[in-house]
Amino acid sequence: MWNLRSGSARRAEQGDAIAQADLGEMYFQGRGVPLDFAEGLHWTRKSAEQNVDEAQWTLINMYYNGHGVPQDYAEAAKWVRQVAEQGCPGAQELFGDMHYFGQGVARDYVEAARLFQKAAKQGFTLAQERLDDMYRNGIIQHRPQCEDESGSTNSTAW
Repeated sequence: MWNLRSGSARRAEQGDAIAQADLGEMYFQGRGVPLDFAEGLHWTRKSAEQNVDEAQWTLINMYYNGHGVPQDYAEAAKWVRQVAEQGCPGAQELFGDMHYFGQGVARDYVEAARLFQKAAKQGFTLAQERLDDMYRNGIIQHRPQCEDESGSTNSTAW
């Protein structure tokens, strides 16, 4: 059985974000430690708060899908927003979906399209499909404005 005062556990207790994510996963899976979902959530949240994307995605999945916690779109949106702001196209697309469907945020088709466009510009195919569907179905009549790398605003195609 895992000695909680050695190795990764000690580093996690000292604030090592990667060790915290690893320890959270260990508790979720009962790998080397007793299966303890609350303890896994504790360590995963500590890691996510330090911007470890693996931990952030774990929290997104848990809250968005209700895995091990009650489904909570607002809490999922908090974490998706953070990862999307870091430039992750998958998070931008998911946050766009959340705006499109009003999951944890207000329904906002313009914001959804803006997020889809940001992800599509990075080559994220699902976001490109979402934009195509929105334009084809007349949900949005014009391309949303999007800042490019220089900070200037444009409405160019993705």
